[in-house]
Amino acid sequence: MKKIISIMALAVLMLVLVGCSYEPAVKTSAQNYKPSPNPREESKAEAVSSAEQYWKFVSLKTDDDKEIFGKYYKADDNVTGYDSNVIVILLHMLDKDHSSWDKFAEQLYDLGYSVIAIDLRGHGKSAESTGSWQDFSEKDFNDMTLDVKEAKEFGLHEKKTRFVIIGASIGANTALNYAAKDKEILGVALLSPGMDYRGLEIENTALSYGQRPILLAASEEDTYSADAVKELNSKIFGKKKIVMFKDAGHGTDMFKGTELDKELLNWLKEVIT
Repeated sequence: MKKIISIMALAVLMLVLVGCSYEPAVKTSAQNYKPSPNPREESKAEAVSSAEQYWKFVSLKTDDDKEIFGKYYKADDNVTGYDSNVIVILLHMLDKDHSSWDKFAEQLYDLGYSVIAIDLRGHGKSAESTGSWQDFSEKDFNDMTLDVKEAKEFGLHEKKTRFVIIGASIGANTALNYAAKDKEILGVALLSPGMDYRGLEIENTALSYGQRPILLAASEEDTYSADAVKELNSKIFGKKKIVMFKDAGHGTDMFKGTELDKELLNWLKEVIT
């Protein structure tokens, strides 16, 4: 019996030794071998804004039965130091849509503001209901104020009570024309306004806007808008802020390479406090 056990133990020991020294043969083929690609250059990825968790698309119905598309950022109640009753309405340039405001809208949201950026009639997804702006009459362009009115109504539905409008180019004219009629608008910021865009004249509305806060911004080489800012400056007697850039472009294009966002945010803070 002892002899059998000894033989078995010896056999086990030999198997262990063989297993430890075993190294499988690996066959490679130079023809099939593909080297790993070169590592990608490290780049600093842009941080994903927390706004992506809180925005949603909305559909609004205007007084003239048009469907207007918008992107709504609902303020985070956990952000302190800002008035949660404020909503900022953003109006884009001609032939653009709400997406031209995306980066700035996220900045506003991150600071505690609710925001709605709409596709004005004739633009973006709103064109599915209203037709293309390229076929618009002057009346159609002037009716854009109905889109702004509905954006404000949406804000009221969301229990917002304080409203500020920021518009670019034709959106700037639309912002002023609407705000002149609605005294509940606390202030407007006009990026590259024009005294007359597609029949949207603002000389008379500038006079009737009153003494509410207003920011006027343009780039010097954009002479039509720069001249409009100067003329508006002479017609509006309220609390004004004039921002002029050089070689910055038109409307929301001025965000690139300038501190327009900081100018707007500082102005907005003054308006609501």
